[in-house]
Amino acid sequence: MNHQPVGAPPRHPLRAHPRLALLQFLALFGFWMLLSWRLDPMYLAFGLISAAKSRRLEQNRRAAIESRRRKKVMVSATRRTCRSFLSAYDVDL
Repeated sequence: MNHQPVGAPPRHPLRAHPRLALLQFLALFGFWMLLSWRLDPMYLAFGLISAAKSRRLEQNRRAAIESRRRKKVMVSATRRTCRSFLSAYDVDL
């Protein structure tokens, strides 16, 4: 059941299910290990950093898209409000 308030933006699937985030991280790390064939601790650390960084960049990209969408909605709501106030007072622009 979804317990979000009406009008709230939908939650990202990875935030709603932390296991998916962990699985994505492990998949990226495993893919890096498969391609690199490096098992030294230093390279393992590089792989962890690479997987974490790519996951974070994807989160930032999606957050930016959502932020632009919310801004667009707010601007259009403000314009509608201004138009209704202006029409109520018979002001022409």
